[in-house]
Amino acid sequence: MIARVFREEGVPEWLLAVGFVESTYNPSALSPKQALGIWQFLPGTGVRYGLQRTAWTDERQHPEKSTRAAAHYLRDLRALFGDWPLALAAYNWGENRVARVIRQTGVRDFWTMAARGLLPQETINYVPSVLAASQLLGGIPDVRGDAMRGWSIQTKDR
Repeated sequence: MIARVFREEGVPEWLLAVGFVESTYNPSALSPKQALGIWQFLPGTGVRYGLQRTAWTDERQHPEKSTRAAAHYLRDLRALFGDWPLALAAYNWGENRVARVIRQTGVRDFWTMAARGLLPQETINYVPSVLAASQLLGGIPDVRGDAMRGWSIQTKDR
């Protein structure tokens, strides 16, 4: 189901690794910051992407609805930041924080941000974790050129 939704939404299937890294695909996973579900949506982000939250239900736990919301969010982050590593950093740390680093430094490359210590350690570890998980899960990241600078595993073109 997750791969089907990503295909329908035009999101590369290798990004299924985000759900693995976030929650090992557990729809009941809850973080100390109240991120919930497979995709670990914070309440506000979930609402922003159409996931309802009431006294009786929280659609962040609904596998298909939250997967569609995650696909939209990832696609929006890619459009905003121009490549997948920065989109993943924003997914982990927040798009406003990543945008602030870009505004303040002019750096628009995840690997440079990481090398300069402009991101928290969790985010510096998160992006390579997603890329590595995509390899382990059989996906081949479809990022090209500078986006992969700093990534040590060889990837094949599709």
